[in-house]
Amino acid sequence: MAGGDDFSWKDLDDSEMLTHGVKPTAVYFNTRGDIVVRQERDWNEDEDTVLVLPLEYAERLALRLQTLIEEARAGRGPKGPL
Repeated sequence: MAGGDDFSWKDLDDSEMLTHGVKPTAVYFNTRGDIVVRQERDWNEDEDTVLVLPLEYAERLALRLQTLIEEARAGRGPKGPL
């Protein structure tokens, strides 16, 4: 999917859709090669929430998320094990 102002939730394929049943969340590259994390706006919001990360920072985020997931699975998360 190409990023930009022409984004459409209907045009996502399964590899780009991150969540279902909660606010739909998509992850894709924009035209500059950055990673974009986008959450669909709620009924009372004017725009989607968008996080744009250059690749080197996205990798750091992924590693941190993996650490948090492992901690939660081991029972060291804020709510105990997953």
